[in-house]
Amino acid sequence: MAAATHIVDLATGWKLKRSDEGDDTWMTVEKVPTVVHLDLLNNKKIPDPFIGTNELDVEWVGEHSWTYETTFNGPTISDNAQVYLLFDGLDTLAHVRLNGTTILESDNMFLSHRVDITALLQQSKSNALSIEFDSALLAGRALEKEHSEHKFVAFNGEASRLAVRKAQYHWGWDWGPVLMTAGPWRPVRLEVSHTHISNVRVDYDVSDDLSTITGKIVADIEGLVDEIIFTIGYRDQDILRVAQKAENGTNASEFKLENPNLWYPAGYGEQCLYSVAVNASYQNTVLNTWETKTGFRKSQLVQEKDDRGQSFYFRINNIDVFCGGSCWIPAHSLLPSLDPDKYRAWLQLMTDGNQVMTRVWGGGIYEDDAFYDICDELGILVWQDFMFACGVYPVWPALSDSIQAEAENNIRRLRHHPSIVIWAGNNEDYQVQEQCHLDYDYDDKNPESWLKSNFPARYYYEHLLPSIMEKETPGTQYWPGSPFSNGKSSDDLNVGDVHQWNVWHGTQEKYQRYGEIGGRFNSEFGLAAFPVLKTVEGFVENREDLYPQSHVLDFHNKADGHERRIATYVMENFRFSADLATWVYLTQLAQSEAMTYAYRNWRRQWGENRRCGGALVWQLNDCWPATSWSIVDHYLRRKPAFYVIKRALCPIAVGVQREHHDWSVCHARPKKSSTYELWISSSLQNETHVDVELRFLSIATGKEMKPTVRKENVAIAKNGSTNVLSGVIDNVTEEVHVLAARVFQSGECISRDVDWPQPFKYLSFENRGVKVEAQNGKFMISSEKPTKGLVLEEIDGCVLSDNCLDVMPDDPQVVDICTESQDLNAPNFRSHTELADSYAKAQKIIGTLFPSSSLDELSSMTRQQLMVRLQSSNPPPPSIEMEPQDHLQVLEPPLEQNFTWDEISETESETSRVADDVNGLAFSRQSLNASYLGISSVPTILKVIAHLSPHVQERIPKGTEAWRSPSTLADSPGDMVSLQEDEIPIINAYFIHVHPVIPMVDEADFRQRYFQSNTEEDEDGPWLALMNMVLAMGSMASESIHFNGHNHFYKRALTYLNINSFGSGHLYMVQALALYSGMILHFLNKPNMAAAVMGATLQMAVAMGLHRVKASQSSTNPAYHPANGSTTTRIRTWWSILCLDTWASSTLGRPSERYWDPTITLTSSMSVLENLRLVQLPLISPEEVDELDSELIAWKDSLHMFLAHREQCPPSLKTARATLWWRWVTTRLMLYRPGLLTAALNQKPWGQETASEAAQARKCIEIAKEGVDLMVIDWAPNQFLCWNSAWNLFQVSLVLVLGIISDKQEAEKMDCYGSVCRAIELFAQMEPLDAGCTRTRRLLQGLSKQIEASTVSPINSEAFDLSILDYLGTDPFWENIEAELNWTF
Repeated sequence: MAAATHIVDLATGWKLKRSDEGDDTWMTVEKVPTVVHLDLLNNKKIPDPFIGTNELDVEWVGEHSWTYETTFNGPTISDNAQVYLLFDGLDTLAHVRLNGTTILESDNMFLSHRVDITALLQQSKSNALSIEFDSALLAGRALEKEHSEHKFVAFNGEASRLAVRKAQYHWGWDWGPVLMTAGPWRPVRLEVSHTHISNVRVDYDVSDDLSTITGKIVADIEGLVDEIIFTIGYRDQDILRVAQKAENGTNASEFKLENPNLWYPAGYGEQCLYSVAVNASYQNTVLNTWETKTGFRKSQLVQEKDDRGQSFYFRINNIDVFCGGSCWIPAHSLLPSLDPDKYRAWLQLMTDGNQVMTRVWGGGIYEDDAFYDICDELGILVWQDFMFACGVYPVWPALSDSIQAEAENNIRRLRHHPSIVIWAGNNEDYQVQEQCHLDYDYDDKNPESWLKSNFPARYYYEHLLPSIMEKETPGTQYWPGSPFSNGKSSDDLNVGDVHQWNVWHGTQEKYQRYGEIGGRFNSEFGLAAFPVLKTVEGFVENREDLYPQSHVLDFHNKADGHERRIATYVMENFRFSADLATWVYLTQLAQSEAMTYAYRNWRRQWGENRRCGGALVWQLNDCWPATSWSIVDHYLRRKPAFYVIKRALCPIAVGVQREHHDWSVCHARPKKSSTYELWISSSLQNETHVDVELRFLSIATGKEMKPTVRKENVAIAKNGSTNVLSGVIDNVTEEVHVLAARVFQSGECISRDVDWPQPFKYLSFENRGVKVEAQNGKFMISSEKPTKGLVLEEIDGCVLSDNCLDVMPDDPQVVDICTESQDLNAPNFRSHTELADSYAKAQKIIGTLFPSSSLDELSSMTRQQLMVRLQSSNPPPPSIEMEPQDHLQVLEPPLEQNFTWDEISETESETSRVADDVNGLAFSRQSLNASYLGISSVPTILKVIAHLSPHVQERIPKGTEAWRSPSTLADSPGDMVSLQEDEIPIINAYFIHVHPVIPMVDEADFRQRYFQSNTEEDEDGPWLALMNMVLAMGSMASESIHFNGHNHFYKRALTYLNINSFGSGHLYMVQALALYSGMILHFLNKPNMAAAVMGATLQMAVAMGLHRVKASQSSTNPAYHPANGSTTTRIRTWWSILCLDTWASSTLGRPSERYWDPTITLTSSMSVLENLRLVQLPLISPEEVDELDSELIAWKDSLHMFLAHREQCPPSLKTARATLWWRWVTTRLMLYRPGLLTAALNQKPWGQETASEAAQARKCIEIAKEGVDLMVIDWAPNQFLCWNSAWNLFQVSLVLVLGIISDKQEAEKMDCYGSVCRAIELFAQMEPLDAGCTRTRRLLQGLSKQIEASTVSPINSEAFDLSILDYLGTDPFWENIEAELNWTF
């Protein structure tokens, strides 16, 4: 007995591999639909292409063939049953095999396939299904070469894309990445059936009076059938049911509906949907059912001649509809990532924004059924392009046949949707024809002649596609292209539709002119803007790239010339700001202003005899996180432009605008007078009455500078626009003011608009008095003076009813909030007016008067309480009055001070060895007075911090508590056994991690000597000293070695290093001493011993003549001997010793031994450090600092690509690169740090310093922040890198702490505070490898608590705990500082 059709979704059980790789490379596939990129991501084979510049790293995917494979159990089938595989979409060049036999070859992504596999199916057995996808990228290139007779021209992407029927944006567009996907991008299913219904269509006409629908349902049937039943239902009730005899082939039934419930676009009526079903029966059993929902409506494209040309607008059910809306691109580059919920979220945004039409763009896809179902449900009109975009498409027969099948397939799939009111042949292909001067004679109506022209695709747009439309969906509106102007130029403003890109592209008109340059239907226009800041922060992987012109941010803006164009529109209109958050805001504000001028003017023109029939902004959405023309970014975060469009498309919307005057010509001479107009637009279908108000408000004071104009009971024309007021502004005598319009109905304000003098950059916006309060699911917003573009922060999960507000005095506005969160606080916000420095000034005053109190606390106090708090507040430390050159003298140890230290004792008492090394990681109680440290050393910064923050001194415990040294020489016997068993990994670690930083040991020679027995007595000592020093350093660099593993080798090396070592002239000994003094002793916090040994090592190197060796000597070098080394080794040894000495001297604040000289070989820009007065007084001049910094930057820019770019650095150089960059940062830091110290000691706000002082302080802070970012990114878990990163990280962190304490600019403080917190997190990660990092972290945490307390909440001196600073807590330390600076607390 025949059974009903059964369909199984083959969604799971798939696997994937590259076609040219072996069976051991199969990867799991989570589900189908899918594409290769998604599966590679899930299998962690590629990075996320939406992050950073990862798009470049995954381009290879599109250059290969890929195979998907699955198995399924073959069903047992009865007589007359057939089995089919259904492929709803294959992307793109697919070769499908079942059980090894080819069943389908497809080359069109937009086709669905139904393949009969009955004969090949193995019933009740496993069946193997495989799909191989060839590279569409390579196939397109091959086709382009093969068809040289065609002129391939494409704007955006490779021209070869024109030969492949695949989503064209996959080749990259001016808003999207190059991601050449492949795979079963739509469902794959298995069908068992006896009967199949196909090609169902519902043809109908709506009577002119809308009272009757007459139509016919047509369906094709194949298989077993003897009866067909046609059903039409409404709201779950059948209103028509016709059963009739059926036959294979075409079956039809006519119908008639009286007083139907019609489908209307949103805002014009209900979206009534009927169900339509076709059932095919055999012997009283329904074997197959086809069903859908559809709506009935009368749709017309009205093109009537008028005094301007020819109209272009839509009339739905006899109602003229202004089609305000937006263009739609695919909402994801990886299309299977979309699902019905995501489609609904996007389309709900449109209706929430009062948009009534979307245009499905021709470079994407015929969208998923869910997209159109939701448009039907929500009442969104759809302008549907065929999939051709920005090119000259070829017409060879196979391609033409595929396009015909594509058109038929998709028209049949979509024709029942009432939302689709027009199909257009292409996107901008006629513009390509015009710009490239290709053949086009509008009067030539012979399609065959078009095929012979160099613009043959006209055949598709004006013959093939309209013919298919007439056949498959008669009566549906077809338009040859977008834009198209019936034979006239596509930019004609008086006929057809227009893509108005003379704002942004083209002549780059000012957006204030949108009203003058609009067409009869503006189907594209826009202005690009950054996405929401959170989105930017999400795709920027490295914090160092978070600035407006970074490579990553540019990379996520694919528009040609975007830097110039964004800058043009921002700089023309607004005051420039370089910080990222403000720049993002300004680009969005520019976009929102442009949309204001476009929509309010074009909607007004709707009422001027339908001069403008619609406005569809390019674009609603994004396919990835990017800077683009979208008004909502990829993560559905709304840009300000979304809201201004929403307000402009309200049922009743007021508009007020003064005439445009171009300020950028004739020397920016203002116009003496300007006219203005006020009008109201309405989409209501009946006349209505409102009250209108126009206020003239001074921008400077917020007061009315002339009487308010009020008009009551104004009649507003239905479905049009009504002019209400006009006047003249005297720009000479009248105060600069805004025109603030409001419309009231029943006493409630239903619409606002504000006209501002242009451009905004000429206006002053200080002290606006903006207030935002959260209460009962609302934000209450008010302002004392006219405020421009107040933008509340977009928070995920929180939907705002409005945003980007112009707020006027005495006109508070309410923003409703829809959120599940119960914790609603006043949001962060920005406004153009708040870019002024009023907030910073207020913060500065409050911070001076109440240094330990928060604004929240102070705002709740009475005046009397404030006075009491003021009197009890500690006064700020006094500034030190002296000449700028002498400011830092107080930080130098006095000349009469004696220095003694002990770096020999290995006890752990309070008198343990000094630890005043480069970053003070192990300060002990006497360390700060133990040895001489110059002004570039870290204790100098600590002294200034203590001066600026007396709380540190007040709360540090007194006493003689011991603090254990971070590094001990204790060994673990168990560890030593493992070390002795295999030293090769340790040697490998040395040459992988340490050697690239200190490249003086000849690796080949070292390994050879290690593996051979050498008994020459005079070489035993030098060799064994070097070998054990290499092993000690290698153990630090090895990730597998215990923390104290290096001690074993260090102790062994010491048996060969003694006072007699300095009498050796062996290169091995010099290298061993260099590692000992330049690395090991610093690691053990013995800097003074290190300096002494390094001095002797330098003298030994000079005695050996290493300072005179030149690379040119290599050809004349005598026979190699280990005692001498090769020329290269000798050069590298000298270079390494100099670098180690210079680095140690500068970071300790001590003068170096001045071994740099023009006669010395291998000089470099880094040699600028040698003779600088960076470590002693008097300081070098600011000009010298900038000059030297320029040299350092030039040196960095000249680095080899392996060292310059992290992503191109081979693994063998990663440690060297990281260390090099870190030291480069701290070297620059030392250049500018004296400027920061001077600014801090002056106790002046940086803004009041001299230009050079302020610039140096700010530069120092920026370098420090950059340093934290670099170290967070490049740190890796080995002791050698940990030790180097800790040294450098502590220095930059203290600079940031000092910057926060010494400057009162809140934005900078919080930015620095964030960097300090990141440093603390990194120190915590490093603690398992270096106990000294624990001290450093705790010190920074203590300081950061003070910072947080001073910036967030008042400090409770009783509870403030800095006990972690006890190693600074000696009386002599504080007494010494107070004596030097004569401070009083």
